[in-house]
Amino acid sequence: MKKYLYALALGVLLVAGSGAQAASVSSIKLDFSNTVGGSVKFDPTDSGTNVGSFSFQPGTVGAGTGFEFQITLHDTGTVGSNSALGLFGNLGGTWGIGAITTSGTKQSANVSLLSGAGTNVVTITDASANLFSASVNWIQLQTEGTGGTINAGGVLNLSSATYTGTNQDLIDLRDLINFLGGSTPNGVAAITFQFTPPKSLTDLTSGSSTSQTSFSGSLTAAAPPRRPWSWP
Repeated sequence: MKKYLYALALGVLLVAGSGAQAASVSSIKLDFSNTVGGSVKFDPTDSGTNVGSFSFQPGTVGAGTGFEFQITLHDTGTVGSNSALGLFGNLGGTWGIGAITTSGTKQSANVSLLSGAGTNVVTITDASANLFSASVNWIQLQTEGTGGTINAGGVLNLSSATYTGTNQDLIDLRDLINFLGGSTPNGVAAITFQFTPPKSLTDLTSGSSTSQTSFSGSLTAAAPPRRPWSWP
């Protein structure tokens, strides 16, 4: 009976894991920064219930022209291919900034994609012009002091990744984002930016002038840990 229960338990674990694509690593983290001339731009123009908006502006110099970010660092947690280093990508869409809440020096607001203002898709172009893409929801914007963060809580916000090329880093990123079935988020995109002197969300959504600054961020995905089997 014990042998039967052990075999049954092992079978359940194998079946539970078989629905996910098998990445070559258990986790991956790709850091990026804006291209030369690229920026994150804040527009104080009201739009419906939003107090303003933000978007990412493409580079204007050299190989990064037309792209919004470049991958600058790779960390899989194991020996990785580093094949994504130097690739360019875009963050897409214009996002409305909702009502601002204040707690001490910290201000935060939920964000949502503006209708007709691009798509909620992160893309990366490989060396053969194959396109990696994943759906993104930036969720929340936060400022405190000179710093700001997009997806400040580090919430799972990447899903439905697609890629048909051969770049191993992008294959791993695709498979780990899709680990729970594709439409269920299993990756994190987060971005930081800074203004000196400091600009709060109230500052960025007031007046009539736009504000632009540099940014950096990361794309991270990992296979969730398996739960240990509980024996009676």
